[in-house]
Amino acid sequence: MTDVGVAFKGIAVLDFDLISSLQEKSPPAWEGMLNGEDILQLFSGDFGGRDRAFAVVRSRVDGSIQVWELDASTRHDNTDSRVEWFFETPAWTFGKEFELKRLDGLEIWLDRIYGTVELTVEYRPDGATCWNFWNRTKFCSARTTCENVVENICYPQEGYAVQGEGDKFSLNFPTPPAPDCQTLNNRPTNLGFQFQLRVTIKGWCRVRGVMVFAIPVQKAPFDRMECS
Repeated sequence: MTDVGVAFKGIAVLDFDLISSLQEKSPPAWEGMLNGEDILQLFSGDFGGRDRAFAVVRSRVDGSIQVWELDASTRHDNTDSRVEWFFETPAWTFGKEFELKRLDGLEIWLDRIYGTVELTVEYRPDGATCWNFWNRTKFCSARTTCENVVENICYPQEGYAVQGEGDKFSLNFPTPPAPDCQTLNNRPTNLGFQFQLRVTIKGWCRVRGVMVFAIPVQKAPFDRMECS
């Protein structure tokens, strides 16, 4: 509850455009949550044949009521700054729920890279609540022909101004750094029965695929796997 009414902390995103047959209809797919603003109301409309969507929000800075447009094509926010976003994967068991594993490597496939992108990977084993740092990297794809260092000639004609979005197929990460010990289990963080990732990205790109590699580890019965 706010001084101007009930506000919502986030927007749940569902994809209703799924493959369906004449016999049955697929349920909508969960596509995450948008947050960062206190949302009072959402609405959309037809503006000259163009569908546009807006959110009425209450500013967390001065309490004023503002109108923000929801735009899926804009690569930056309204200050031309890169947007920071993240996603969390399922907790993977690699098809063997009761087999102990050691986290070994990671590949991420990216495309539609536009400008500078910073990427941070974290992981956590089993039921751990805290994330562990894995790796961080930074790369860039030229946004226009003006950013080509070799031939910095700008082409003003439409169709030539955009250099094109880049790709990283694939982005490889080595074995996680020397693991810490979990506080309660006193077990190395890179050992577990299942692993979950959180990937934080600052910039514009699309994640095409994620592959995590883990090595089976022999475990004696009743072994507590404690840190040495």
